[in-house]
Amino acid sequence: MKVFLRSALIGLLFLGITGASAQAHEFFWQDAKSKASLSYPDTWRMIHHQKPDEVLSIVAPDDGSMPMCRLRVREDLRNVIYPRRYAANVQHIDFSRDFWDAYAGEFLNANVDKVQDNSGLGRGYGSYAHISYIPDALPAMQRRALAFVSLYRDKAYIFECSSERSAFETWYPTFRHIADSIDFRKEIHELPGGDYRYFPGDGVLRIHNEPGKVAVY
Repeated sequence: MKVFLRSALIGLLFLGITGASAQAHEFFWQDAKSKASLSYPDTWRMIHHQKPDEVLSIVAPDDGSMPMCRLRVREDLRNVIYPRRYAANVQHIDFSRDFWDAYAGEFLNANVDKVQDNSGLGRGYGSYAHISYIPDALPAMQRRALAFVSLYRDKAYIFECSSERSAFETWYPTFRHIADSIDFRKEIHELPGGDYRYFPGDGVLRIHNEPGKVAVY
């Protein structure tokens, strides 16, 4: 895992928190395995992961509402056979309402308040959802989360940020800012190259062009 400190002017990042734009610093983080990357305020800190597929878990300075975000990466080989042009269709089938209903099942008293298709993180196709729930590992409180899922090649990336329910709107701009910074290592070319067929397995090509002569390729 790589973490770098860089300076950036974040226009209205803390609007509603400080009431004005601020000169702030950010950490740039990159996962050593998947190469997914993002930036987050340097006042946040990393914490131990809660789920096996988490690659990053961060929390903001504690103000009672416990704002936190996490990035999860899951291998998903179900759709690698399909050309890139079907990515939106795959998202509508595998990463829409049914996906978020199942995801919310990890929490207590969870409710999926909203699902929006044709969105996602970084280079992938995906959706986002607003989820209300009570956590099972933190002090009991009603929480609200903004969560994204994106499928890119053979991995599903899930990014989720949450806070105590009444503070969610205050933290929402920061959650979106972090989500907008997420990127993946480029593995798919943006220009279509046709449907690939393993042509070397076709065998020998014989062309009969003159009596008694055969060209072999």
